[in-house]
Amino acid sequence: MTLDEICKNAEGTTFGERALKTKDNAMEQVRCLMIDIGFTDLDKDGYQEDIIESYCHLMQIKFDSTGHITDINFPNWLEKIVYEKVNREYLEEGRINSINTKKG
Repeated sequence: MTLDEICKNAEGTTFGERALKTKDNAMEQVRCLMIDIGFTDLDKDGYQEDIIESYCHLMQIKFDSTGHITDINFPNWLEKIVYEKVNREYLEEGRINSINTKKG
């Protein structure tokens, strides 16, 4: 299910209804994914629903019936960003562990 479908299902719902919870969960899932990748936290300036929708279209993100991400299609340029970030963190972690080992 796409974010567009989730949003359509949530139209006209009120607080506490399942469709609205699903939409909120999907939005939060994408927000957290983008933070993990290294993008700016969208929640700082208020919820940026249109930006999250753009990310969902860009990466063709699919969700299950509860709003959890089930499929992502990273564009090549974004794959490179994610790879470099993970590689940098891995190398930094290895450097920190070797420093800690030398101290002990």
